[in-house]
Amino acid sequence: GEERAELLTPRRKVLALLGLVPSVGTPAEGIEADVLVVTSFADLTAKADQAKGKIIVFNQGWQGSYGSSVAYRSQGAIAAATAGGIATLISSVADFSLDTPHTGGMSYSPDVPQIPAACITVEDAQMLYRLQSN
Repeated sequence: GEERAELLTPRRKVLALLGLVPSVGTPAEGIEADVLVVTSFADLTAKADQAKGKIIVFNQGWQGSYGSSVAYRSQGAIAAATAGGIATLISSVADFSLDTPHTGGMSYSPDVPQIPAACITVEDAQMLYRLQSN
């Protein structure tokens, strides 16, 4: 299938993204939902009451090393689904991406619903964070 994400408001913008492996797909009609941008797993836990039915965006930034940063890609779908999210977009595991998303492996837990997961560019994750903050 086709990978596609589009910001609808406050302006339309197609987001560059790459699905994670082995992410489940979206329904044929896609997903349209508000986003909740968080900066860490702890931030998601603190905002869990706002997560139900939303696309959870991890704008975790570079954590100082690949090993620390990749945890969001590998465990983000589990954390988002546990909080009630219906999909997750994760800032690429890099300190900058020049509008190029990165992909890689991710995990599911048998005790948590499987939700679609993809990486977006560092720049788009930061933009979504700024839009939420305003």
